Amino acid sequence: MPSLNELAKSNPFYARPAWWLMRRLTPRRLDGVWRWVSGWTLKYLDRTIIAIKPLDVLGATIRASRAPFFTAASLPQRLQRCAVHELTHACTPQLFATPWLNEGIATLSVDRYAGRATVSADSLSRLMPAKPPTAYRKLGRLTDTEIAGFYSLGYWLTRYLFETQTDMLRDWIKRPRGLEPKLARVLGTKKQDLWRAVPELLKTYFKGVNNG
Repeated sequence: MPSLNELAKSNPFYARPAWWLMRRLTPRRLDGVWRWVSGWTLKYLDRTIIAIKPLDVLGATIRASRAPFFTAASLPQRLQRCAVHELTHACTPQLFATPWLNEGIATLSVDRYAGRATVSADSLSRLMPAKPPTAYRKLGRLTDTEIAGFYSLGYWLTRYLFETQTDMLRDWIKRPRGLEPKLARVLGTKKQDLWRAVPELLKTYFKGVNNG
């Protein structure tokens, strides 16, 4: 299985000391994240690195930690979709500071590429009334259930915004700041109640949706 050490070999020379330090200070957290992701995109000053697991490892990763998040697909299709997902991350570095939206847009890009929804409607049941992580470094602390909830929130909330609040979302992507107050306003709730209200709103809006 490709390891984080192999991924580090592609790092530019000036980033290797920081990577070395992270591997020794937070090994469990980094290994925990690598265990359930299908790929990884790292952005540096002059280089973007994309790592994607090979077919056999990719299939095992999806079966172990993210089913039934995705709809049925062959392993070659999954590899292609993972590449689209990671390429989207590479082209939208301004979204990195908002992980749920970053993942949501990347997953919706896969939908556009595939020509259909690629996320199972069953994943709506994984939504949790809790504020999502505000930084990627916090994902390594989550359980598999919480990770599934995070990815589900990213996909369904981003899809909802694209379908109902396109102008607001487009404007925010151009000027990415103050998203939560805008979300609370367009969803008709108070900021402090936002993340408790979102799951039920999404389940109601997408009730009966058939993603295959």
